[in-house]
Amino acid sequence: MNACARQASRTNTRSPWRGTAPLPSWWQAKHSVQSDQAPLDKFSVWTWVPTTTLRARGFSTARLLRFPRRFVVIPKSERLGTPLDLPARIDYEWPAVVIERQLPTRQAGVLVDIDGRLGRVIVRPPSGRRLAGALRAAGFVVIDVKRWGWEAPHQLSKADLNGYVDQVPSSVVAS
Repeated sequence: MNACARQASRTNTRSPWRGTAPLPSWWQAKHSVQSDQAPLDKFSVWTWVPTTTLRARGFSTARLLRFPRRFVVIPKSERLGTPLDLPARIDYEWPAVVIERQLPTRQAGVLVDIDGRLGRVIVRPPSGRRLAGALRAAGFVVIDVKRWGWEAPHQLSKADLNGYVDQVPSSVVAS
């Protein structure tokens, strides 16, 4: 049996981000994505974790999977996620999402709550516009802000949130 036939004959769960490749066993054990739920879109992202001392730069560390009215961020691999202290899974189900574009790098990132602290999931330019459009299409209210900075996310004031204070994670709102 050749490699193509072996691949076609596999019956285990398929990966939501690689099409026909099977899900890694560590991922299947930690996550409960239903087999009938296929992501509407997927993005390669870099996750800024507030509590870590080791950061990887220049390559994506996770995948953002977009579903209707929610998205999920998962590490690319356990081997990469463990030393970088990436959360095993970030589920975002709030009705509004903040996309922070940091100048001068123009990197766009979604502000997320990571264990009660402000984190950021970043895409490289020009994927920021595609991410904003994809999140709008998924049913999110997108709040787009531009800030000077390098990579650390910034909390927003209540005035910056335009009345959506209770529709974003509390870690996004400055006290």
